[in-house]
Amino acid sequence: MPPSLEERRPAITPPLALRVAVLGGFALVLFGIVFFRLWFLQVLTGEDYVSQARENRVRKVRIEAPRGDIVDRNGRTLVKTRVAPVVQVVPSQLPDAVLERADAYREARGRTEEARLRAASRLRSLERELNEDGRRSSRSERRERRRLTRASRRAAPVVIPPLPASATAVRSLYRRLGRVIAVSPRAIHERVVEGVAETPYSNVTIKTDVDAAAFNYLRERKERFPGIAVEKLYLRSYPHDELAAQLFGTLREISPDELEQRRYRGVEPGTRIGASGIERSYDSYLRGSDGEFLLAVAVLVLATNTSNLLDLRPGRSVKAFVLLGLGLTLSTQNVEAAASLGIFAAPVLVAGFFDLREKAMFGDAGSNAIGAMAGLWMVLTLDANGQLIALVVLLALNIFGEFRSISAVIEKVPGLRHLDSIGRPK
Repeated sequence: MPPSLEERRPAITPPLALRVAVLGGFALVLFGIVFFRLWFLQVLTGEDYVSQARENRVRKVRIEAPRGDIVDRNGRTLVKTRVAPVVQVVPSQLPDAVLERADAYREARGRTEEARLRAASRLRSLERELNEDGRRSSRSERRERRRLTRASRRAAPVVIPPLPASATAVRSLYRRLGRVIAVSPRAIHERVVEGVAETPYSNVTIKTDVDAAAFNYLRERKERFPGIAVEKLYLRSYPHDELAAQLFGTLREISPDELEQRRYRGVEPGTRIGASGIERSYDSYLRGSDGEFLLAVAVLVLATNTSNLLDLRPGRSVKAFVLLGLGLTLSTQNVEAAASLGIFAAPVLVAGFFDLREKAMFGDAGSNAIGAMAGLWMVLTLDANGQLIALVVLLALNIFGEFRSISAVIEKVPGLRHLDSIGRPK
């Protein structure tokens, strides 16, 4: 009679039992750590993460409205608006040493302006005394009058402090930027100090009307130029040059005190308003309203639905996701988004292999998750202009998919049909 199963099973020795107990305890500890971590994230800090997710879900892009044209009664344009690419420095990205130099320069300019105002006040007092006395001024009084006149016309110039020796990163940044926009590092530093001294919380314009090559170079290499903003601003253009310039007036950025005034209610900080002349009198009509686009939400929603429209054949949505990720990474040279999504993309690629081989199926839930990751990848990689382009393309695909078959189009195009069939069982 053959031995029973219990008799054939080898006996568990004490060392083996100890090893099993240690491994079981270690596994229990790991499970406890994961469980309590999930409990901490979901229960204790769940509301915080929900609020952060809501904030990151919506990206508001402020688009400055172009000011209206000024025309005469016959419709001829006297003042119009043109688009100018500009390069700016963001003061909040500058080190404290540079900001301290700007503060010192502002204080020195304030002292020289106070001296000019005192000279103007003394000049008015001297002229008033001479007029009241009704006598001819003496030689010393005439000398004093000329001195006060010169001092009251213009404040004494203030030397801009040099870049601190400790700001080596800023000096290197100015050199790289200067080579691109053809401005010396010293001129960049002087403009930065003057701009921060004038408006500490606004971007400092370094150069206006940047050529297209330099503009695109800076936009494509943002990681090499931290703290540099490349934007397009609306500037005033005067077809008739200086004709009636005193009537049209000038523009300037709104001040904090004006933001509290009733006439500027609803105006955002940083908006340019009319400072004088017609620009000021009709500012509410010429200024217009800034626009805001909820880009991130639209891109995420449309990308999710597009993935669902594509998932009519095995592996098609995964292929689109992989091609999109490769295109975004290679075109923008941004690997941070890929690294951030890697923990989620890896399971998708594994499951996508089985979906492609027709051994599993994503379904609507899986395709929606792939589309959401694709939309998130675009949001993390593309700037505002790129997201607008993606929004238009996704919207066109969704509209087309509602009335026509995307699969039929893929079958009619040989290249798409071959790409769609790669890896699928015959």
